[in-house]
Amino acid sequence: MPRFADIIEQAQRTVESVHGGFVRYAFASPVGVAEIWIPAVPTGLAGGVAVTDDALMVESKSRDFLIRACDLQLGSGEITPQKGDTITELDDHNLATGYVYTVTQPAQSDAPWRWHDHTHLVFRVHTKETAVPA
Repeated sequence: MPRFADIIEQAQRTVESVHGGFVRYAFASPVGVAEIWIPAVPTGLAGGVAVTDDALMVESKSRDFLIRACDLQLGSGEITPQKGDTITELDDHNLATGYVYTVTQPAQSDAPWRWHDHTHLVFRVHTKETAVPA
């Protein structure tokens, strides 16, 4: 791995230790759902309100998660985030399930993730909040 990639990897681990935590990543696959617990760094929440049919207002909250590609593995290899996968945060205070975010496409022509930088070591996964803790 080039030296710059080593620096990016170390920076990501430092950010994870300060601002990140473990999340449950569930894959939406044709044969069922598989889950793994991985470190991730959530970005700030962005909110919005959409008006549909001039009558219904829908509030939505989106958040991106920074996840190292090497951590996102199922079986024997790395995979890419897919629309419909879910990321569940853990409530650090009582270790209960926290907010649930579903991987989505920000726009019809966009992928549900992009590389965080040019080293292609960290995914920036696009999500929408779909469930709140009970």
